[in-house]
Amino acid sequence: EKASLGLDEIREQLCNTMDIKPFSSPYKIYLVPEAEKMTEAAQNALLKTIEEPPEYGIVILMTSNISALLPTIQSRCLTMEFRPLSTAVVESYVKEHCQVPDYQARATFAQGNLGKAMRYAKSEDFIERKDHIISLLRHVEQMDLSEMLAVIKDLGTRKDEVRDYIDLMVLWYRDVLLFKATRDINQLLF
Repeated sequence: EKASLGLDEIREQLCNTMDIKPFSSPYKIYLVPEAEKMTEAAQNALLKTIEEPPEYGIVILMTSNISALLPTIQSRCLTMEFRPLSTAVVESYVKEHCQVPDYQARATFAQGNLGKAMRYAKSEDFIERKDHIISLLRHVEQMDLSEMLAVIKDLGTRKDEVRDYIDLMVLWYRDVLLFKATRDINQLLF
């Protein structure tokens, strides 16, 4: 849940323990979730380890934003991209594991990202954030420059939620475009 993954954590939990051979397996596997949260210093410390790992050492950096990783890290890694899960799979998993009703699964907003769907389902203020963004987007044309700057400043204070806000904006515009395209096609056909 930390905003960043620092140098000391990478050194203590990964770099300094990599030389210890595995006890009951041929491999020692390290998973670094949300690797984009590593500071530049942490990434530089990790660089030597991933350049010359022991034959039993495997480091898996998981990220939803590969561009946040240093180019030197990216060039030394094998990149595997995973496709989003279907909305039905995400919704089923969230309902079962988070014990939430259908309307609270919010799988559509997660765009196939199981972790995001689970976070949204557990969030008490998700609906408020969604409504805030939709209201903002509906009224953006009537806003003057000072109002827009105030909104941007407000979003800047919510750094942990900025990605969620941007995702909701993208979904809203996508839905508007799909609605307009469908309406236009229907007008042409009928």
